[in-house]
Amino acid sequence: DTWIMTIDVLTESSVVQNETKITFTDPKKMAELEREFGKAIETRIREVLDRLQHDHHADVVGFSKEFYRKYPKEWNQVADHWDEVFANVIIDITVEAHIRRGGYLNEPGAMPSEDVKNQ
Repeated sequence: DTWIMTIDVLTESSVVQNETKITFTDPKKMAELEREFGKAIETRIREVLDRLQHDHHADVVGFSKEFYRKYPKEWNQVADHWDEVFANVIIDITVEAHIRRGGYLNEPGAMPSEDVKNQ
């Protein structure tokens, strides 16, 4: 049997300070940043879970408890060898990330490169 775990992540973040040329007031740019932010979160989650499943064979996040709670009969069939089953669980991750505030936004504080050359 194939076991599938679904992880849904909904997160919000704020930009505390921006000293780049990125414009946080452009809706298209914000959507792109939110997509990239979500991809970065998904990648980090996937990397950790992959190591837990395949390197450590350890369910430290507690998937077993969720499986037991939702599917107690099926859980009883795999409880004694959960570490083996856990290594083969397919994990579907969905991340919805939002950047809510632009924070302190200004142009870079460093001296422009043209000015540095003149100094």
